[in-house]
Amino acid sequence: MEKTILLEESIHQGILDAKGNKKSPWLWIPTANFASCIPYAMVMTVSVIMYKNMGLSNALIAAATSLLYLPWVLKSLWSPVVDYFSTKRKWMLVTQFLAALCFAGIAICVEMPFFFVLTMAFFWILAFTSATYDIACDGFYMLALSQKQQSWFVGIRSTFYRLASLTSLGLIPIIAGLIQSHTGLDPVKIRAESIMEAKHIVAPVQKQLEPSEKMKIIVFPQDIKLLPGMEKEVQISLSKQPGAGQEVLVTFWFSSGDNKSLKLRKLPPDTKGPRPEEQIVSFAFTQDNWNEAKTVWIASDKKNKEAAFAIFQATSGNIPFSWMVTFFLIALLFAIFSFWHIFFLPYPVADTSLASRQSKDSTFRSFFQTEFWEVFASFFRKKNLGPILFYLLLYRFAESQLVKLAAPFLLDDRDKGGLGLSTAQVGISYGTIGTMGLILGGILGGFALSKYGLKKCMFWMALAMNLPDILYVYLALVQPESYTIINTCIGVEQFGYGFGFTGYMLFMILCAQGEHKASHYAICTCLMALGMMLPGMISGVICEWLGYHNFFIWVCLATIPSFAILKFLEVDPEFGKRAEKA
Repeated sequence: MEKTILLEESIHQGILDAKGNKKSPWLWIPTANFASCIPYAMVMTVSVIMYKNMGLSNALIAAATSLLYLPWVLKSLWSPVVDYFSTKRKWMLVTQFLAALCFAGIAICVEMPFFFVLTMAFFWILAFTSATYDIACDGFYMLALSQKQQSWFVGIRSTFYRLASLTSLGLIPIIAGLIQSHTGLDPVKIRAESIMEAKHIVAPVQKQLEPSEKMKIIVFPQDIKLLPGMEKEVQISLSKQPGAGQEVLVTFWFSSGDNKSLKLRKLPPDTKGPRPEEQIVSFAFTQDNWNEAKTVWIASDKKNKEAAFAIFQATSGNIPFSWMVTFFLIALLFAIFSFWHIFFLPYPVADTSLASRQSKDSTFRSFFQTEFWEVFASFFRKKNLGPILFYLLLYRFAESQLVKLAAPFLLDDRDKGGLGLSTAQVGISYGTIGTMGLILGGILGGFALSKYGLKKCMFWMALAMNLPDILYVYLALVQPESYTIINTCIGVEQFGYGFGFTGYMLFMILCAQGEHKASHYAICTCLMALGMMLPGMISGVICEWLGYHNFFIWVCLATIPSFAILKFLEVDPEFGKRAEKA
């Protein structure tokens, strides 16, 4: 019993470092791995949501943000630089502080005239910084912990990485969306009453608007009285034409009161089929449709037995301001991380630069001429290399295109073929429910692999990853109003992606077997990033050419290569199986 307690204490205490301290891994592992995920998620996914909010085209967004994969594609080329110069600890501290500066730079530039060029410059620096941090963090983890501690804390690392993913893809867009709904144009309140006597109903009269330089939201009527079972249309437009390229998002939502007696609907009364209740409805106005009234309906429940009232609001967010505040908050978080780690990251004895360990005759140039190139050469001498490269590059050929257009599709107005969700709703749907589905799929995928092995699971995992793409075809065709249906489809698709991706990860481990395991695995991750970058760059152009519905059909056809390559791969039937207990 005493022996067990001592073992647990040694795991949680940490090992003696170069300064003579034993710093608990709990002081830095959660924060270090939380900080690892956020920049990647911001660069790859949240940037897409932000640029879509700012009114950029799908083609430009997909091409520009897909190029940001390049640092991860090239990561293995400069990983020796991280090993050669300075310590992993210093690299971690410097890159975290640089990340804080990049987030602050994006926050400052997002409201400037040339915001796209300026913010993309900071995203590029952030991408290289994040990739470098990943190299240093992975190496530091192995240097600062014993082998038993590494095994014990691997689940903790994964947990906090996933929590960071939920924060980045869920909480951050929700914060931006909430700021958008409470800033911008002056809000307009609409009072709706459910009454019992018809004599209190008065026909609304639309007032003549006074000339104004200021853009306003026009809502008519603003005072509504309804008998049980009645409903009234509410028209929404703008008083002034937005500027060229400017998009004004107006959100109509339930604010307070009795939302059971008075309900908001987006579909007109003559709609065939169900008309779901809404809590929030969004419309996008541009210089082309600013004076074309968008319509919602407020209905009084036919079962009402007594008077009731509700307040609805029409608001228009200040989109640049919302992202400025959001990125400043992330910059503050990373500044805190960097200062925290100055005091709580240990100083591993083995954490020294390669330059300090080499002889005087050995140079950085000679290192590159010998060991560095041998790592690459040995990888490309692997048996059955052609199918391996094909699989690594094309297994996610469909997903790499879908992932770049999923958020724009959710955000785009229904007139453009999208689903018309608000930024906050996308944060809930794609960032929270989708990420939870992704995590659950990954966990179940790990269980399946450990029981049946990689070879038996490969086809089923490819099916799980690709078959749910057809749900986006359904969403684009039907454009369901039900938020529950939308969330269910996104959750199922992301669950399948998480389940199928575990097989891909294990295959990369298989490819890395032999000498130079860590380096060969890094090369596999670079090829994976390349397979995401190239199709993603052209996905926006294809989508604008085909439209959302046909684009998602194309995505389903693009899944064929991931199935076609499977029979050419050589996989040991026992690889990945959990060892049976004697």
